[in-house]
Amino acid sequence: GTNTWEDAGNLVGTNIIKGALTWVSGDWNGAPTVTIPVNSKVIVAGGAGNNDLDNCILTNNGTVEWASGTMRGGTTTIYNYGLWDAQSDQILNDTLSGGPFLFDNFGTFRKTGTSGGSSQLQNGVYFDNLGTLDMQAGVVSLQGTYSLTNGTLSFGLGSLTNYGRLGLVSSAVLGGPLSVNLVGNFSPAIGDQFQVVSSTGRSGTFSSVSVPAGISVTYSNNGVFLDVTGLIPVQIINTKLVGTNLLFQFPTISGQSYTIQWNDDLATNNWAYYTNITGDGSVFQFQTPVMATPPQNFFRVREP
Repeated sequence: GTNTWEDAGNLVGTNIIKGALTWVSGDWNGAPTVTIPVNSKVIVAGGAGNNDLDNCILTNNGTVEWASGTMRGGTTTIYNYGLWDAQSDQILNDTLSGGPFLFDNFGTFRKTGTSGGSSQLQNGVYFDNLGTLDMQAGVVSLQGTYSLTNGTLSFGLGSLTNYGRLGLVSSAVLGGPLSVNLVGNFSPAIGDQFQVVSSTGRSGTFSSVSVPAGISVTYSNNGVFLDVTGLIPVQIINTKLVGTNLLFQFPTISGQSYTIQWNDDLATNNWAYYTNITGDGSVFQFQTPVMATPPQNFFRVREP
């Protein structure tokens, strides 16, 4: 089903969750296997309570939405081949029967939801990133043992205070790819800096780097910084026709000059001046009538 709830009772035996299950309470202790197939979903919604999975092997091929609730295990293994979406600031720990608590991420572990809080994998939880550890907002705090050298680290930048971060209790050993994306309408300015990895030490570098133009990666003894050293290319968004008008928007940087140009033939480089503005940090909306002649127009935005 698509609206099944577990509010009490315990899973036992071999379990395959098809469809969608909202896990509010009741435990999975002692369930030898729990499998979430592709296109299926478990919503962890324990609120201020606990969602326990001691002596359990959980294999996720679909989606886990970790909305609320402290997840407690002990002799527990989680194989994540799908999406594990940490939407809240909650805790994963091994306080039940002790270790080992293994979290093997072959898919995507994503941190979303809040900008200032953290999803904590506490001491006793071993996190092995073989896929993508994706921090779009807030902090993923790895307080136990971890391995980051074989997977991708991905970070979203939404504002100077709202961006993804990775907090480590010991040294960061880097070796996999780095990916960075801008979130929403954010356009950072030259001189902005973001510490995306915080650690007590750092060794190694990323095997490859994919960051927006204008951003450079700086390694330090206590982590990794993203420095905005050049202009970030304009992001044209929300392009649409409204009546007889063409509309599009682009985020601006305060004090930055922008020039809008037009051309009716992309086979040429005859870009002509249309208008210019000075940004104020907000999203600027451009609007122009759609005319029958010429039959097509193209627009671009330059800095300045």
